[in-house]
Amino acid sequence: MKPCKNCKHRDTLKIGDAVGCPFQKICDKYNYNMYEKVKRCLVTEAKMSKERGMLFTKENRRKSVDGIKTQTRRIIQPQPKTEWNAVKPITTNAGVISWCFYNKDDPYDYGYIKCPHAVGDLWYQLEPFRVIRGDENMAGQPAGAELCITYSDDRSQAFKRITYAEWTKWLARKLPHAYTSSRFMYKSLSRYWYEITGIRVERVQDISGEDIRAEGVAELGCTTYRLNFQILWDSINKSRGFGWDVNPWVWCYTYNKQTAYNQLVKIGK
Repeated sequence: MKPCKNCKHRDTLKIGDAVGCPFQKICDKYNYNMYEKVKRCLVTEAKMSKERGMLFTKENRRKSVDGIKTQTRRIIQPQPKTEWNAVKPITTNAGVISWCFYNKDDPYDYGYIKCPHAVGDLWYQLEPFRVIRGDENMAGQPAGAELCITYSDDRSQAFKRITYAEWTKWLARKLPHAYTSSRFMYKSLSRYWYEITGIRVERVQDISGEDIRAEGVAELGCTTYRLNFQILWDSINKSRGFGWDVNPWVWCYTYNKQTAYNQLVKIGK
């Protein structure tokens, strides 16, 4: 029998207790303080809602705005070990705080991967934009600046106020009024926000027909939903080494649009 990784005792290591932590069934006296300390840190972090930008293709941005797309799958990086063929969440009163990947045939072969997002986190949609008018004489004013923005997806325009830090970054660009990639969009300029309502872990080929439709994939002609999703997946991820045939582990996020964050002062299209 192999020794425990966290104490000197040679006790049985099982995966399957109430919270998914294999330490609870080993040496309670040795592990209790360590386990509780780590758990408190993870729970505290899990309770803090975060705001992060999320990249979509142009078509998926439109489908998310229209409510057609309510799920997205993102590759887990780095990928779990090849021997880890099962996964279960570590759950507390604060929700899922981490995921335990393990080998069904070897209870000592396991590891933890923390999801970069949590249920309740907010995403703001990143999209290409162009500043067509803005105040360039606000040095030293912490209130920020109001800019007139054109969004390239639908050519709509709106006035948006950005922070002073964002204003200094914008002004430092070589061509401040040129079209800017969605990767460099400032949070204050985003017009669509989404809340994460669910997170799962699975392999990409385990996707169901219902989930494919939630991904915004339609059935076209004689091709099926699954085939269309496979083609879409490969077009985005195959060149990165995570094609459909590789069957990588993925984070499966379910989200919905938050209308409270989407109010703009539109000035035309």
